[in-house]
Amino acid sequence: QGAEELVAEVRHHTTTACFSNTNSLHWEAGSQWALMGHFDRTFLSFQLGRIKPDADAFLAVASELGVEAHRILFLDDTLVNVEAGRSVGLRAERVSGVAGARRALIQAGLPLATPS
Repeated sequence: QGAEELVAEVRHHTTTACFSNTNSLHWEAGSQWALMGHFDRTFLSFQLGRIKPDADAFLAVASELGVEAHRILFLDDTLVNVEAGRSVGLRAERVSGVAGARRALIQAGLPLATPS
């Protein structure tokens, strides 16, 4: 399954959000952002005025979500972002690709289908 299907499956169990470092020019020009529309909430660095891996960026997202940091599972493919998320209390995991994200979500306790 692809990323859109995974996000849809996760949304059956919990709120989903995406936090991306981008600027307004890339955002307005990018058709690659279609995945963002599948999340419940989207946080873009240029709109927040904060970027990953700054600690205050993660805290701002948690505040906007109205969720304590330790209740957020943050998945990213960049170690510095994962470490920064952990430093403010997020449950953060470094993942690669859709299969890696699915594994991390299952390990975190979400009742998702295991890949065949």
